[in-house]
Amino acid sequence: MKSKKALEKENERLKSQLIDKKIKQHKDNYIHIPFTWKGIGRFLMFVGAGTLTVLNFLLIIITCKILELEDIKGFHQLLILYPIIGEYLLIGLTFICLTAWIKKGYNNIKNSKEGGMIIGLIIGLTFGLIIGLIIGLVGGLVGGSIIEFINGLIIGLTFGLIIGLIIGLTEEFKRGKK
Repeated sequence: MKSKKALEKENERLKSQLIDKKIKQHKDNYIHIPFTWKGIGRFLMFVGAGTLTVLNFLLIIITCKILELEDIKGFHQLLILYPIIGEYLLIGLTFICLTAWIKKGYNNIKNSKEGGMIIGLIIGLTFGLIIGLIIGLVGGLVGGSIIEFINGLIIGLTFGLIIGLIIGLTEEFKRGKK
């Protein structure tokens, strides 16, 4: 016959196994989103970058109205280029934050040696800027206006951003090291 202490130990072990089994069944049946401060921080970084992107876009619209970009009045209209370039950088930052949130950390994003999102964005925006400058200069010389130059830059940067995001995101989420 077992002693009272041995029976109590056996009873505790069985209770522990039962509780573990119930917890495992619960985890299998329901989806749990883990609560971590790092996860909340990554989410807030994504929301903050997205908010800055939207606010900068609204700034661009207001600036276009103030500078009256429909008419050619001078080189002061080129001031719109600073917020436009900033907008593209903010869009890239927003996608980097989104990727870090999905991949559960900035350390899990592939670095530039492995290829991935950051290198794709750098290459895409650089080539987009070069293409935009060429299109803008040709359009400005042919059309004879600053608006053609600005439109060329916008087209080139948009093309570069889209291509950079496509390349970067496909490389980032390929099955590999991380």
